[in-house]
Amino acid sequence: MKILLIAPPIMDTIDGRLRVVGVDAIRECPPLGIYTLASALEDQGHEVVIADLILHGTRSLKAFENDLDTAELVGIGSTSMAWPTAVDVIHQIRQRRPEVPVVCGGIHPTLFDRYILKTFPVQFVLRGEGEVALGRLCDALAGRRKIHEVPNLSWMNSSGELVRNSIVHRCRDRRS
Repeated sequence: MKILLIAPPIMDTIDGRLRVVGVDAIRECPPLGIYTLASALEDQGHEVVIADLILHGTRSLKAFENDLDTAELVGIGSTSMAWPTAVDVIHQIRQRRPEVPVVCGGIHPTLFDRYILKTFPVQFVLRGEGEVALGRLCDALAGRRKIHEVPNLSWMNSSGELVRNSIVHRCRDRRS
């Protein structure tokens, strides 16, 4: 499966222009979570493209349009401070690919999964650690696993009800 993983930067309006700010402006803290997820997915045989918008100092997906066009799943990792940029990224995705499944993860989606699923056009939220869960979500989307079996996953069922699968911690999950 081809997965596009996106790391949106923290942005703010300064002197009337939207700019990357804080640690993301000086690129002091790379989004290690996205790179760790990419490595885990590649180990499972998936093709992964990382749109590190923090590194590029932008919120625009323009440089990644070809990858977005061919992605079978798009993942967005976000802190609370980067969430407004993540929302902009979600709108860019939906303008170009209204049908592609979108999964959000990171501290903000983990804390606010109910709100995100009810308010934004995303299908899934991964709560907590995603190294195991994201691969299992890919398996479920490919029909090799049931969506209820994906640990740490929040999603809306066909009746529009929020479903929160059990949390499984990576260290405990390795033994099973």
